[in-house]
Amino acid sequence: MNQKGFTTIFALCMILVIALVVKGIQESEMNHAYETMDFQDEFELQNAADSGIYEAAEAVRLNEDILPTKIAYFNRKNFQVPVITATKESKRFDRIEITVFGERGVKQSVTSGWNIHHRQTKYLNNGKTSYTDKGYSDGYILLSVAEGKIKNSDKKIYRRAFAYILDSDATKIHFMETD
Repeated sequence: MNQKGFTTIFALCMILVIALVVKGIQESEMNHAYETMDFQDEFELQNAADSGIYEAAEAVRLNEDILPTKIAYFNRKNFQVPVITATKESKRFDRIEITVFGERGVKQSVTSGWNIHHRQTKYLNNGKTSYTDKGYSDGYILLSVAEGKIKNSDKKIYRRAFAYILDSDATKIHFMETD
């Protein structure tokens, strides 16, 4: 093979390698665009779930009879009461459906309710956590679920929020992570 043929084949291989690298970069950037789109959808649903907690907390604060107070927990699911059911309009979803369930929490007796064990968490600079035990308290527990079906798709996603409110300070909502 002469030098012209070798140079031509080498140049064609280099063009092929460059084309593959460019295609790989293009596909990678499309994946990032899809991730960003999914993040925006999830963020909107999480905001809807959090707002459902606020609405339900206000509804229970104004009317405590929404949640049963004297409970025998032989069948606990009967006492997880839907407090708020709402539908919200969205640009990304056909609609967002929000349901918030509430349950009364009663201290100490296992047969009379769910125990709310209140702890205060401090996040230390060294990456560790410290807990201060505040004991058992009366209050109520709220679980919010926001569900949406993405427009022009069969894809359905949801996000949730979990919080409790103590009777001793009904104006403060304690959100909890549910990993």
